[in-house]
Amino acid sequence: MFHMFSLSAQTPRKDSGADGFIKIQPLKIGDSIPEALWNMPLQVVNHPTGKDTMTLNDYRDKKLIILDFWATWCGPCLKSFPKLDSLQLGINEKLTILLVNSKGSRDTPERIKNVLTKRISPVRMPSIINDIVLTKLFPPQALTHSVWIRDGKVFGLTLSNSITKNTLNDAIAGISDSISNNINSIAFTEKNLFTSDQSEDDSADIYRSLLRGYAEKLTRKSIVIQDIRGNVDRIVFTNSPILDFYKLAYYPTFASYGPARTIINIADPESLRIPADLSVDKKWMEQNTFNYLATFPARSNEEAMRLFRDDIDRYFGYQVEFTEKEMGCWIISARDPTKITTFSLDLPKETNMSDNTGLPIFVQNYPFGSLVGQLERMYEIPFIDETNISKPVCMELPAYLKDMVQLKLSFEKQGLRLVKENRKIKVVIISNHKTTKK
Repeated sequence: MFHMFSLSAQTPRKDSGADGFIKIQPLKIGDSIPEALWNMPLQVVNHPTGKDTMTLNDYRDKKLIILDFWATWCGPCLKSFPKLDSLQLGINEKLTILLVNSKGSRDTPERIKNVLTKRISPVRMPSIINDIVLTKLFPPQALTHSVWIRDGKVFGLTLSNSITKNTLNDAIAGISDSISNNINSIAFTEKNLFTSDQSEDDSADIYRSLLRGYAEKLTRKSIVIQDIRGNVDRIVFTNSPILDFYKLAYYPTFASYGPARTIINIADPESLRIPADLSVDKKWMEQNTFNYLATFPARSNEEAMRLFRDDIDRYFGYQVEFTEKEMGCWIISARDPTKITTFSLDLPKETNMSDNTGLPIFVQNYPFGSLVGQLERMYEIPFIDETNISKPVCMELPAYLKDMVQLKLSFEKQGLRLVKENRKIKVVIISNHKTTKK
């Protein structure tokens, strides 16, 4: 069940596997946490007392410990942090939630710390970093997955969105019914997704490229896997819209073009337009998202992207053109600079923009460019900032930002002008490949 686990498990030895590490067999529900794991030093950031290392044993007195795996580039992970923080605060005496960042995420300690501490609402949970052992003990089948440890045993293996007030209270009480439907929800692996037979051995493959349709229980993600030299040997997409493929293929250029500056000239443009909330539009997901795997001998990122572009050209057949086009835009300019309130960068940044309270929206010490970007995404029309505002701003805005009349009035009161004009701007155009007539 658990072979040769010790503090030296990360030291290469003669009887180790091909990767130089002693083989560690994953733990399953009902297994006891080995004593060596309880006492193994773990690197940590964002610890409440400033520690650089900790052990699971520090939290052994808690009725329930949750290990929540994450990465700085995982949007759903970051979105869940305020909820997890709040839940832990409410059941603090019986619960500890520990974030776990795997070494394979390629995140640096500095980046992890910045992501956790420099948010509108800083994260209070500590994060284990550079992890190898926990990732091997609890192999992630989806990045947003959690390990539930109760009374020293593995109590549950779920997706992170299974963590709610009700499921936590049930787990503390020893009731597994509320999470039983999710325990096996991450058992769908890359291996059985991309092979027709789970016994199939693909170790002899040199080049491999596969595309499949939507798969249940997988989250939307894309990963470019590099070796220790920074060369790429694998690209993986799961349940991803077609535009995600093209954004990677033409990164970083495509990444700077939001939906308002992306023109889709195909017969069925809705198949490429990503809904605002993919989690509730399952039918669109089933019809328009894909799973992809490419493996090849390690090569530079530039060469890997060339292979990748050739692949998606064969699979999807769209043409990408970066050009300029004249189109209607909302222009923001400074009407009366004396009325514009700016802040020093070291003051707290706050906004209630996402609270949906029905109250007027405020932004305090908020980057003006971020506000402009938010408006562009909301209206799906380009917004151009000609204010020359370089410092964060303090503004009060209407409760309903899509009320253009009220938005204009609000801007005017605060020294800004908002008018619609035609401008020639940079856009990306997605179209079908032109075919040559015979």
